[in-house]
Amino acid sequence: MTAPGIGFRRTIGRAARHPWVWRARDLDVNALSGQTATHTRAATATPTDSFAATRTVAHSQPAWHYTAAKSVTGLLLGTNADVSYALPILPQAMGGGIHFIENGGKAIVGGGVWYEGNDAGSGARIYLDATGTVYRLTYTDGTTTRTATMATAPSTGDEVWLRWTLTSAGVCQIWQSINGAAETTPGAAAATVLPAAWAGTTMRLNRLGTGTRGNTIYLDGVVMLGAPTLAQIQVVVA
Repeated sequence: MTAPGIGFRRTIGRAARHPWVWRARDLDVNALSGQTATHTRAATATPTDSFAATRTVAHSQPAWHYTAAKSVTGLLLGTNADVSYALPILPQAMGGGIHFIENGGKAIVGGGVWYEGNDAGSGARIYLDATGTVYRLTYTDGTTTRTATMATAPSTGDEVWLRWTLTSAGVCQIWQSINGAAETTPGAAAATVLPAAWAGTTMRLNRLGTGTRGNTIYLDGVVMLGAPTLAQIQVVVA
């Protein structure tokens, strides 16, 4: 009998307990939690490999990018690429985190970081994007919109965690940690009653629906039920 390997233990013991778990260092756009990814790249990209050499990838290829200053491998999505997953999760007490290397995404007004909703960018949805200066979390039931906006922005090359939560009372909040420092938050937004369902079940990295793309080097991503802390999220992708 062949014993299950490390990948099997990770999936059963860790990823299977959560709606969505993904790690760039596995060099796989598909999620550890089982979702098959749809990767779209509309142009070539020039990521750097672990030998400090820049290479060109074709328009449809994932751009695995090594950031030497942080000794991490991420997925460079930039302004011409995004990744989507089917995530049919209902609005409820939930949260998650996106771990990335700042690559200029904060400067793109409406540039997507993480999104759950429909392709049209309408109706009930929740997402992380940029104001053109800083990052923010937006939650809407389709009528009333609540936004929590960070007061400070990372610099290019910084390693960032953006953590978010949504409570059963419809209260959303965002936190940010830069280069391992303590999290900061603007506080919680006002409550809005949860809708029965999101407007769509598409979850995207680096794009709001089929709208504006960001410019990010993604390292990890997690969606969990309840109110996960940053430490709990980091354990999931460790």
